[in-house]
Amino acid sequence: MRFHLLGPVEAVVAERNVVPPGRGRLVLAALLLRANSTVSRNDLVDALWESDLPANPEAALQTTVSRLRSALDSCRDQITTEPHGYRITIDPEQLDLLQFRSTVEDAVQEDDPTTRVGLLRKALAQWRGEPLSGLPPSALVRDNAPALTEERLRAIELLATDQLELAQHAEIVPQLTSLARRYPARERLAVLLMQAQFRSGHQAEALHVYHRIRTYLADELGVDPGPELRRLYDEVLNSGEPRTTRRRREHHRPRQLPTDITRFTGRTADLAVLDTLIPTAAEPPVVIVALDGPGGVGKTALAVHWAHSVKHQFPDGQLYLNLRGHGPGQPLDSAMAIETVLRSLGITDQQIPTDLDGRSALLRTVLAGKRMLLLLDNAADANQIRPLLPGSGSLVLVTSRTQLRGLVVREGANRLTLDQLLSSEAAELLTRIIGDRARLAPTAIHDLVRRCNGLPLALVIAAERATRSPDARLDDLVAELSGERDQLDFLGSGDDPSTDIRSVFSWSYHALSPDAAGLLRLLAIFPGADIGVPAAAALAGLSQGQTVRLLDQLVDTSQLMNRRPGRYELHDLMRTYAAELAEQLDPPELRSAALHRLVDNYLQSAVVSRPWLQAGEPAIAFPAGLSEPDSIEDARSALAWHETEGRNLVAVAKLAVDQGFDDLCWRFAYAAWVGPHRGNNWQDLLEIQQAGLRAAERAGDLIGQAHGHSGIGGAHRGAGRQEEAIAEQLKALKLFQQVGDPSGQAATLRNLSAVCLDAGRHTEALTYGSSAQVADKATGRPGNTAKSAYQVALTLLALGKYDEAVVIGAEACALFREVGQRRAEAGALHLLATAWGRLGEHASAIDAARAAVEIRATMGDHAYQAVALEQLGDLLLATARRAEADRAWLEALGILDDLGDPAADVLRSRLGDLTIGGNLWPTPGPARIRY
Repeated sequence: MRFHLLGPVEAVVAERNVVPPGRGRLVLAALLLRANSTVSRNDLVDALWESDLPANPEAALQTTVSRLRSALDSCRDQITTEPHGYRITIDPEQLDLLQFRSTVEDAVQEDDPTTRVGLLRKALAQWRGEPLSGLPPSALVRDNAPALTEERLRAIELLATDQLELAQHAEIVPQLTSLARRYPARERLAVLLMQAQFRSGHQAEALHVYHRIRTYLADELGVDPGPELRRLYDEVLNSGEPRTTRRRREHHRPRQLPTDITRFTGRTADLAVLDTLIPTAAEPPVVIVALDGPGGVGKTALAVHWAHSVKHQFPDGQLYLNLRGHGPGQPLDSAMAIETVLRSLGITDQQIPTDLDGRSALLRTVLAGKRMLLLLDNAADANQIRPLLPGSGSLVLVTSRTQLRGLVVREGANRLTLDQLLSSEAAELLTRIIGDRARLAPTAIHDLVRRCNGLPLALVIAAERATRSPDARLDDLVAELSGERDQLDFLGSGDDPSTDIRSVFSWSYHALSPDAAGLLRLLAIFPGADIGVPAAAALAGLSQGQTVRLLDQLVDTSQLMNRRPGRYELHDLMRTYAAELAEQLDPPELRSAALHRLVDNYLQSAVVSRPWLQAGEPAIAFPAGLSEPDSIEDARSALAWHETEGRNLVAVAKLAVDQGFDDLCWRFAYAAWVGPHRGNNWQDLLEIQQAGLRAAERAGDLIGQAHGHSGIGGAHRGAGRQEEAIAEQLKALKLFQQVGDPSGQAATLRNLSAVCLDAGRHTEALTYGSSAQVADKATGRPGNTAKSAYQVALTLLALGKYDEAVVIGAEACALFREVGQRRAEAGALHLLATAWGRLGEHASAIDAARAAVEIRATMGDHAYQAVALEQLGDLLLATARRAEADRAWLEALGILDDLGDPAADVLRSRLGDLTIGGNLWPTPGPARIRY
């Protein structure tokens, strides 16, 4: 089977196109344009539908691909499903585009002009018309057809250049005349046509070509012809003998790209971004691409692989230069770098100026009018790059461990940052190197990916170790990586510093300032996943301003990742390397002091945030602040802090107890309770409280132990372990009674009431709740009295005593409103709406539900807002106000969809049941909401 893109899009068998018109042909074209590479599903969906998406694009795409496979029949297996898209695998001779490009490349490499002419004619014979014709109008055609046409024109220009060299002047005039009229702004065509006409003895016609393009450029674009065209015009006008076209080898078209990596894997999205940056105009401004990322992430591999894939679009040559910005030895001096490039372009030593500015100017002159690809690998900084930049027409691809921000700001470089490979890509890379053993041990491969942290260099080293002993089990290989120290020992090649993880990391580390290096070592002992500026400042013992500057230096040199604003993280292998250095270079007392400041910072932030989220809790004594906490000024920022820190809270609690910071630890566990509780992160809450209890027991602090048992009880309750929760709360109550803490006793009685209610032990729940209400009134704190009243009302509701529930619930609601606890007030309104609904007092119930919705919306509690809207819809339906009910339910559904909440599917299903005549489902009860 033959595939065609250089004309009508076809898959041809026995001179018959087997792919019918429509979307299948569009998919075929998209796959063929990236033949032998994965095309993402998103790219295919965009190609097929752009903004006019079907209801289920993924399913529609699968159907289209399935139909395409059926049309290809015997070649259907050439289209494979990949983890992130689809790939068509074909031999170059099957596709006209690949054959065209391969033949042009062969011609470019050839020294003999006669042979080149034959090869270029063979390449151009692949064209059968306008590229991608027969496809429906789409972004795929708009984005790719011009670039393909550009390739054809460049091949024609190369052919004409050789034919001029072979004195075939008259033969090329007709085609060049036609093309020059079709592409009136293309100066290279005009140059070739003028040369062909002048050498054929037609001076007037040659001058007419010049005047025609000069007029067009002035009228349409407001520019003058370029220097080559003007120079040729002067030669023809003065009847001078035109300069003969230089022989190709005199042009010194370098082909310096390093060998492509045959096992290159993944980076589909990054390759697609790079493809969009190729200049398409005849002589565009220089395009600069800055590719940055940490050592070992595969910057050079990606750059070389992509450069090979597009080298046919840069017929004047491809230059490669290792600038040695990070590695053994000193970075390459810019002046020496330019000298090396100029020599590659055929400039003799006598012609090369001695000063940097002169060399830079000569390089721009030599590259003027050329379309070249310059791969500048391993750059130290933007200043090293600037003198090497051409003036126009070429593409400069720079790789660096440093984020070349100055190059982006001043020269308009396009920046692309590489991260670790996706898990699927990393597994594919290991499988390609290790072979069948990898396919038979998917668990071991998964573990290798995790231990290598998706870093390509580490993955390749690990895979190479696996191939040394073909009979060894991969599980044994993973076991060798079990210890952190063993990881770095294992990932050393032993004979090549460039493939040894420690060496690669050390080159970046030793380039840091002492302060930045010190911060990097401290960040390595931070126990969490990522860190914010206040915590990092506490760890370093510096101001936040000083810390931001050091963090920025670490990010700029790709030793620290900044995936989210204000959050920083190390990848695991760099953390291991820096932790080794911390042990070697930093005294234990320095590390202990840094960790103490860190725990204190988290404690201060938790203390500041708790009242915003859980007012009226028992007060405890806290140590004076030693570090600056996060900026927490309202309930939203308090909740955001807890959501951002997440598992870090667990890590800090465990660190505190392991380091023996007992007074800080149990207080931190108490203060941090509210975040995991509000987020329903019961395992996190349990681990934090267990750490706090252990610290309090070791310190002999009974108050701390009481709060620890109460916190553990809350975690058990949230996880549905009611009996364990009741047991822990009873332990807490006993300790609070022992130390004579009435606020602690009241809070624990409320907790006991709540968990007994969950367990269906309603009588005990009412007893505990009533006792809590009495205790809270005695303390004179109306906010806590409101909480216990609310708990009693919940129990009365569960007992079916709706009238009593309304009385107590209204009391709780009024008290919450009095003390400004808006979220709790919304919960009480929700309870009242339920009780009034059960009593048939729908007007009062609807008013309460609407008030609850308004408060939830104002507070930004969107999940709870959706629950309140659901309840409002139920109540409206009960009064036959179906249109209003629908609006409430649809608003709730929209919120749940935005949140990605599984409850959206439940609500959607219920709405469907109602549409086909189902019964109203039960009004959601208040137990669905936690406060």
